Amino acid sequence: MTSYSFATTYGEKYRGQFHFSPSSGWIGDVCGSLYYQGKYHMFWWGKATSTDLVHYDEETLNAMTGEPQGNQYWTGSTVVDKNNTASFGANTMIPIYTMGGGSIQKQGISYSTSNAYTSFQYNSANPVLDIGNSDFRDPTVFWYEPSSKWIMTVSLAAEKKIQFYSSTNLKDWTWMSDFGPIGAQEGVWECPDMFQVSLDGNVNNKKWVMVISVGPNLEQYFIGDFNGTTFIPDSQTMNYLNQGTGLDGSLYMGFDGSDYGSWAATGNAFGTAPLKNEGPVNIRAGMATSCMTSDSDTGTLTSPSFTINNTAINFLIGGGSHPDQTCINMIVDGQVVRTATGNNSGILKWNGWDVSKLIGKTATIQIVDNYTGTDWGHIDIDHIMFSDILHSENREHALWVDYGSDFYASRAFRDYDGTLTNTTWLGWTNNWEYATSVPGSWGQGQWSIARNLSLKTYPEGVRLVQNPIPKLQSLRQTPSSFTDRTLSAGTFAIPEFKPDKNTYEIDATFSTTNPNKFGFNLCVGSGRKIVVGYDTRTSCMYIDRSNCTDATIPNFSKILYAPVAPEDNKIKMRIFVDKSSIEVFANSGKAVLTMLTYPGEAQTGLEVFSENDTGTKLDFSAWIISSIWPKMVTLKVNDTDPGVLYNGIWNYYTNDSTYYNNDCHVINTGNVQYTFKGTTVDWYGLKNTDLGIADVYIDGVLDKSGIDCYSTTRETQKMYSKSGMSNSSHTITVVATGSKNTASKGISIVHDYFQVN
Repeated sequence: MTSYSFATTYGEKYRGQFHFSPSSGWIGDVCGSLYYQGKYHMFWWGKATSTDLVHYDEETLNAMTGEPQGNQYWTGSTVVDKNNTASFGANTMIPIYTMGGGSIQKQGISYSTSNAYTSFQYNSANPVLDIGNSDFRDPTVFWYEPSSKWIMTVSLAAEKKIQFYSSTNLKDWTWMSDFGPIGAQEGVWECPDMFQVSLDGNVNNKKWVMVISVGPNLEQYFIGDFNGTTFIPDSQTMNYLNQGTGLDGSLYMGFDGSDYGSWAATGNAFGTAPLKNEGPVNIRAGMATSCMTSDSDTGTLTSPSFTINNTAINFLIGGGSHPDQTCINMIVDGQVVRTATGNNSGILKWNGWDVSKLIGKTATIQIVDNYTGTDWGHIDIDHIMFSDILHSENREHALWVDYGSDFYASRAFRDYDGTLTNTTWLGWTNNWEYATSVPGSWGQGQWSIARNLSLKTYPEGVRLVQNPIPKLQSLRQTPSSFTDRTLSAGTFAIPEFKPDKNTYEIDATFSTTNPNKFGFNLCVGSGRKIVVGYDTRTSCMYIDRSNCTDATIPNFSKILYAPVAPEDNKIKMRIFVDKSSIEVFANSGKAVLTMLTYPGEAQTGLEVFSENDTGTKLDFSAWIISSIWPKMVTLKVNDTDPGVLYNGIWNYYTNDSTYYNNDCHVINTGNVQYTFKGTTVDWYGLKNTDLGIADVYIDGVLDKSGIDCYSTTRETQKMYSKSGMSNSSHTITVVATGSKNTASKGISIVHDYFQVN
């Protein structure tokens, strides 16, 4: 007898419906991203394949053969050795990974010659690269045709360096050069990747891009060239990082001179001149610091008076977090009207003030240290700028991949078929501040939607641009849209689009020539929401998730900001909302913000808001997004189903309400077997005082041994479960081993039914 019921698999609370996540368990960094034989291949502690990067097949990754006990596989990459350079065979798939778990991190390889590339042999000669370093990890390997060599980029995490090695056989590696430290250096450097991207749409003009993950949750990038030995950032990138060239606005004070000029100093904390070419990473040559001799020194540094003509004042700030004591203040009419402190760190980060309501006022800036303690008892300031774009993102000076909090360890796909026309990548949608604490009954983590990469020239320089792959549009349902709607002051529902679940896409364009703050409240309900907003006065986009989730997640309450200048007085927002995340692509992908959200299931409301009646207009299109997951059904296969086969000696029993359909089979010796198509199978049997021990085989391979059916109480229950299999034909075999627990009175096992998804 067979019965069906709709399963909850892949429909669990918080599970993304168009983002890839494994059927169960943890998912981490995207590893081994490659395109081969018409498929995208992706690894973590499992494997997925896809033909379109919209729909995914999770495959059963068999255990590594020959691996030593206690070995751990950390982040890495995978290559296809078409020409048998490693002597494992032509077209062998070879993962290169960090061998973690010990005091020394080193790089190892394995290999697969199977057609499905799901069975791997551990390389008995591992490690292939060991420099005796405890923070040496995350190799990315690719074939460099001009020198006919494999190139490895691998991080010296604590030293903030990327090392380059070359090899002709993937087993013997030669050091070539180091890159870094440069740019953002607060966190460890991890997961380096390097690839070529077309500039301004010209496929014949490509530049190299190096991406480095900066723990625990950020990614920076560099644009330049690779000569087979060394990555060389281009002059524009270097000038931006070292000189601030391309920053919006005008420099008011950079503290690069031989003295403080017309700024007045009191006390002894700031000395007689800026600190030059030492201390925290700063722009140009110097910075102001109140720690010229000692943290306990005090003093002030005050600017001449100036007239406020711009909407924002930005600066790099570090040092102590002591309000009113280690701070930078703006003074108007003798009163402190804006202030900021460091965050007890020696790292300089961008901060700024919205001064749009003070335009025309006369002001001074004063840097203050009146704190006499030695626990971060100083203040560091650099590169004060007058601008119309606010930099309040609280990040170091760098080129950032994503301004959200949850895009990390991205990997671009290597094309081994030579047929791809775009550079495409995925990132890990998570953050090590709370990665192990996020909710999810099926497991933890997901990957971002796939994004195509390009380089585009803007007035401030060349920047990396990301856009969702066009094939995602195949998931769109019937559109809801309107154009040229003038927004009134207030917060309003959008009658044309009322989603009943958080799986949708919005494509919106706001047009205005007047000051305003506007945006969307998403996932509204139960007193919670996520705000995606924009302030025209400071050209600042933000996501506020400080009150968005019904779960308790440490360090989760955040507001993230991104500088986004309008284009032709327009702000474009393309927003993807899924059950636990949001991805915002601003102004055609120039700025991206990726955030986890975890709203409650009743939070499906959507609102648009406008701070005032200034003529802001909205063009709006939205689509419910179809789930990428198949509509799984639960197939309950009773013990009398004709597809169930029995081998050996068994007995059939009926008229017992303990069992499904009131019947069961007792297997004395032999086995019960069933062939099915699905991703999950469960075996339901009986525990009792007189039952023995069973083994379970999947596709002829022992998967679980020693299942003890003995119990002091009689109860039918799930005896075994297997998930994460490919959605194809499989065979489960339950074997009565003839052995038993010493307390049991017998060796038989009871089969009630199988359940298949």
